[in-house]
Amino acid sequence: MAVLQEHVARKAGVSISTVSRVFTGSRPISKNTRKKVMQVAKELGFAANSSASALATGKSNNIGLAVWHFSCLADAYFGSIISGIAQLCDINNKGLMFGTSVSEGKKEPEYIRIAKERCVDGLIVADHTAKEKDLLMLSESGIPVVLIDRKDSKGKLPSVCVDYRAVVNEAVSSLIELGHKRIAVISPNDCTVWLEYREKMYGYVDALKKYDIPFCQELIFTHAGDANVLDCITEAVDSFEGLASPPTAYISFADMLTTAMFRVLLSHGLRIPQDVSAIGINASNGEGSGAHAANIIQFPGVEVGKKAFELLNDCIDGVNITKHVLVGAEYRKAGSCAPPGR
Repeated sequence: MAVLQEHVARKAGVSISTVSRVFTGSRPISKNTRKKVMQVAKELGFAANSSASALATGKSNNIGLAVWHFSCLADAYFGSIISGIAQLCDINNKGLMFGTSVSEGKKEPEYIRIAKERCVDGLIVADHTAKEKDLLMLSESGIPVVLIDRKDSKGKLPSVCVDYRAVVNEAVSSLIELGHKRIAVISPNDCTVWLEYREKMYGYVDALKKYDIPFCQELIFTHAGDANVLDCITEAVDSFEGLASPPTAYISFADMLTTAMFRVLLSHGLRIPQDVSAIGINASNGEGSGAHAANIIQFPGVEVGKKAFELLNDCIDGVNITKHVLVGAEYRKAGSCAPPGR
């Protein structure tokens, strides 16, 4: 027997019209009611007619996710964000479409096209390279937009960002409390271009200032995006270890650099943590980003994805929203940090 709206309404204890509004989005529904109806619908195996809903409401019941390139989808950072978004898309009976900044032979990013053509009801932009003019165009188009780990220059668009500053401050402070004063940083760029890496550097500097330790530029290494990761990290460690006073601790600012950092330190004959301490970033669900018993900063990608979805869904429903959401990250201590060994 086919499961109908009346079956969902009866079990959820709501009216048939309420069930209809949940699936068509024709009128605002409280979060608790929406959640209850969607849960019952899932239990009963109810499937709404999305085509009919779209015709009736002018909505597609799709949301878009903008990334730099489709290759990003294999990255742990984006993978965890997508997982969080997809989980709530499934619960809320929403489709998920992807668009990229890199569009061969086209004047504008693919995600701008799908937004203009109203293929989606709203757009989540998880693209650090998105141009300000494109963000402005989206803002003026009237389509709801939520940014991840960045903000537009005027602060008009809602955003979900990780509190990197606080967690890096915590991690570096823990090293200083162990007795470290020479702490090397390995970062993907010059820490001025992307909000994520600026905030991480601010956290690093905050910790130094808190303990009256002077900032030392020679302890900062930036990886060129188009260079081989292992070669770059080898160059970084060679440079640091060649200093008159080499670092006693290392911290990586990106998941993609963490495994290489641990590997290169070990290949240089440096024992962790007996000779040097090391902290990495982990964007996946695994422990230590490939390094055994590593102290890591865990990127809360799934939670970020869920918060972005919830914020966008509120925008689509036209309810009052919090403009900017800050998500905390966790510093996990394992076995890669100890008092200075040299």
